[in-house]
Amino acid sequence: MSRFGRRIRPFVEAELEAAARAADAGQAFAHLERAHVLAQDSTLQHLRVHWRMLRWGLRHRRLREVAGQVGRLFGAASKTAIGLVPRGNTGGSNVSAWRAMPIPAELQRRIDHAQGRFDRRASSSKPPQRCSGEADSASGPTTHMRVNRGQSPMTVPVRSQR
Repeated sequence: MSRFGRRIRPFVEAELEAAARAADAGQAFAHLERAHVLAQDSTLQHLRVHWRMLRWGLRHRRLREVAGQVGRLFGAASKTAIGLVPRGNTGGSNVSAWRAMPIPAELQRRIDHAQGRFDRRASSSKPPQRCSGEADSASGPTTHMRVNRGQSPMTVPVRSQR
């Protein structure tokens, strides 16, 4: 797995877990779309998200989504590594597979972090952090933990132990 793939995986995983816990199908798919935007630069993560979107389509009997995801799985497998993916595309069959879309600032910060680009001045806009295993009871069921990998620290979502 690439360096980017290792760094983006916790963020993708958090969105996939949120999709699995979502109260309704629409919320679940919105989390899958966010995971897709994050995963686009990693072939493995990109394939994982399209696979989950395919399973979502099957579970909810959305034939158009199933057909769209089968094609997108092949596209992700063959085009991600060579950079032929439209930035910000949400990955669902409701949008063209070639349409670039704006990336929400929150997701762009995570992508930049995974790519090793940091803006130290933007630290006030980062999510709350938890260091040295300290629990933050005010932050609810999900909090954040600072992780150092090499010279690039990153903040990853973690579940609190309640």
